[in-house]
Amino acid sequence: MRRRDLISGWILAAGAAGIGLSASVAAAAERGWVCDADVNIDAKVDVLDLLAVLGDWGTSGGGLGSGGPGTDVNGDGTVDVLDLLLVLKGWGEDCSPPAVSITPVAHVGDPVPGLDDISYAYLIGPLIDDAGNVLFRTFLAGDSIDSTNYVAYLYGPPSGLEVIAWMGQPAPDMGGQVLLKSLDGFKPYISETGWITFMSELSGEGIIEDYNDMAAFAGPPDDLRVVLQGGDQAPGLDEGIIIDVDSWTWFGGLPSDDGTIMFVGTLTGPGVDESNDLAAWLGPRDDLELVYREGMDAPGTEPGVTFWAASMAVYNNASYAFLGILTGDGIDETNKHGRWIGPPGGLELVAREGDPAAGFPEGVIYTTVANLVATNNHGETNVWAQIAGPGITEDDHRVIYAGSPNDLVLVSQTGDPAPEAGPEVEVAKLGNSLINDQREILYKVTYRGASIDDLNKWAIYFGPYESPRLELRDGEHAPFFPLNTKLFYMGGVMSIAAMNDIGDIVAPSEITGPGVPDDADVILWMRHRELERWVPLLGSGTVIDGRTVYAAEPGDIGDGYANKTGGSDGYSQSLNDNRQLAVKLEFTDGTHGIYLIELAEHHWRRR
Repeated sequence: MRRRDLISGWILAAGAAGIGLSASVAAAAERGWVCDADVNIDAKVDVLDLLAVLGDWGTSGGGLGSGGPGTDVNGDGTVDVLDLLLVLKGWGEDCSPPAVSITPVAHVGDPVPGLDDISYAYLIGPLIDDAGNVLFRTFLAGDSIDSTNYVAYLYGPPSGLEVIAWMGQPAPDMGGQVLLKSLDGFKPYISETGWITFMSELSGEGIIEDYNDMAAFAGPPDDLRVVLQGGDQAPGLDEGIIIDVDSWTWFGGLPSDDGTIMFVGTLTGPGVDESNDLAAWLGPRDDLELVYREGMDAPGTEPGVTFWAASMAVYNNASYAFLGILTGDGIDETNKHGRWIGPPGGLELVAREGDPAAGFPEGVIYTTVANLVATNNHGETNVWAQIAGPGITEDDHRVIYAGSPNDLVLVSQTGDPAPEAGPEVEVAKLGNSLINDQREILYKVTYRGASIDDLNKWAIYFGPYESPRLELRDGEHAPFFPLNTKLFYMGGVMSIAAMNDIGDIVAPSEITGPGVPDDADVILWMRHRELERWVPLLGSGTVIDGRTVYAAEPGDIGDGYANKTGGSDGYSQSLNDNRQLAVKLEFTDGTHGIYLIELAEHHWRRR
């Protein structure tokens, strides 16, 4: 008798003994992918997956790999006969990941499109919009290049790049007699809809040094306009208060996907001093509304308490979020930081040091509210905090929340049992987090417990605020690699991770194991939202057009794209909602280039 027939007979006998499938359980078996039964994520469903299910029989499940459903194949909370049946249903299935395509965009030394006898001297990390157009800043080389014209911005698809701004050339929307004096040090930004913002120093007709020699531009590439310029009347403020670019602290803008823009600028003029000289505006480029100014009353606080400083993010629906620092009567080190979110005129306090901690008994308060701002298009944010009060100790005083100001969900707390990490393993530390438009959170955990050492102490969790799951963990099988290849150093992932609105994630990590050479141990992953699998895109040692990718550590790849974004927070994006990643890669020959990475349509079958 063949192995499969023998196992099938065992399952039928088990059903006859009372372990049979109910109609509802059978219906559950039809949800998901056939390849969910590839428990160990080695690209096929075989006897190893069956043995793993048998080994976890009666438990809540586990697995040999990271990033999959584990041995609880159908996700009903128990490893049982249904999971065995699903393994049999998928027996022999091809569960290889989608194919990866890598398209060159620009390489150092290549000619710059549209510029005769000028080449790329140095490329700076790219951004992308939802149409797959790439935006990047570059230093230029050529006989005609000097200190007046050595930086440009390019935008477009890989085969259709165009220069949209170039030092020494006329500034957009300024009549042709004003030039872009310097783009060096100024990053461009782009929204999913292709709106671009950037700032530049200016020279030329009517330009006065340290007065109006800096401007911020915004719009689609073919319709860039001046939004704010040094010396302009500051929108929404008393006459004579102007934009100050002489002693500017910050000046520039972030585009949002609904066409609104947030600009931050330094002020000067009557009544302006160090207590009120920074402001922010939000709205369409021709109708900016004042939404923040140092010295304004802080909503949700005592009378007379004002903002001393803030760190801002913008999201769609003309709203903004920030960590604020307070000043005023009664403000000290125990209550001066807080988090706010909301639209203009509707700003709400989310959490403040010294205030009651959401979801805890009376007397438990926030002692630290951190500057780790993430937002989404639902008006939600994250909060990393430390708490103190009755029953709280050093072992359980760190928390992560996500949600709206009046409906924060406690995602994780130190001291809690670590989900899916094994018996007697606790959450020891919590790292920073990101949220997306699907109301999901991605965050880092450090474990503690008798079974924990330096090889398995870090992990990444992801999922709905109320029920995130273990995704990647040190010491676990690296998905789609040989079974003895393990993940290493998840501790650094969150500092270089990025999500898009729909929940795809990119992040690099290290791998280790027999046959993994030191010069090929860094892998760039993409978590495929639909398949719920971490797919290796490339790594150190990958050969592209005859050149070998260099990465001594994950940051060598992670710094090549815009990271620390959840996709809806106004920060730069290199990963769009179509699973296209624009990334700068270094090579072992000392060169570098920008590439567009995509996943082909997958071949997986529904159950």
